[in-house]
Amino acid sequence: KGIVECDAAECPSHEGCYRLLSKDDGCCKVCRGCIYGGVHHPSGTEWRDPKKPCLVISCKAGVVTESEIKCHTHCSNPLPPSTWTVLSHLSWLPYEWPAGD
Repeated sequence: KGIVECDAAECPSHEGCYRLLSKDDGCCKVCRGCIYGGVHHPSGTEWRDPKKPCLVISCKAGVVTESEIKCHTHCSNPLPPSTWTVLSHLSWLPYEWPAGD
């Protein structure tokens, strides 16, 4: 007959996770991860897909999110935007053109 000591497992915080899963060992629960391109990614991670270099992909509680990266290249001699580009960006502005213009 011996002495048995038990310690409570210290489980990580799951703040913000709404998809907790039980682990096989029956101890701490884990936040649900994501499958992307056939690969499992743990919740709270982000990565890049070489096939989509302009995206940052993240996993949170089983939900995959793709965020587009906007890279701005500095240019010493930039070309002006085309008239169509300028008008398409300004079309939402509440502006009335003066009569005759």
